[in-house]
Amino acid sequence: MLPVTKIMTRDVFSLAPDATVREAACELYSRGHGGAPVLDERGQLVGMVTKGDLLRGLSVGEQPVRTVMRTTIPAVRHDSTAMEAIKFMAARGHDWVIVVGPFGLIAGVLTPVDVVRALAAGTHFDVEEAVLYDRMSA
Repeated sequence: MLPVTKIMTRDVFSLAPDATVREAACELYSRGHGGAPVLDERGQLVGMVTKGDLLRGLSVGEQPVRTVMRTTIPAVRHDSTAMEAIKFMAARGHDWVIVVGPFGLIAGVLTPVDVVRALAAGTHFDVEEAVLYDRMSA
């Protein structure tokens, strides 16, 4: 089985919980990102903020990101297979998933672009029988 760590993006932009909503909005806009994980001073994942969260919080632009961030984050463990992560994203309608390593540290992020990049490079995904059956019965 192909590990998610083989196809994920390792270099992940993140925000600090103390960054202001205005600073976070500027950073996301300048980088062209739709959201970013929020990491505490130890580098542990504590939340997630999206453009939508920031738009709702712009009226309090000098408030810290922690006041508008989400604490429920779509994530998979670093020892998940790529197919498990892809199925998780598809089942819940997410267009990204955080890959969490040991001790709650971010190992990377998986997006559809990562999956397409892997396919284009000839990466073989092990497709389980249940996935094939679900496709055929739909």
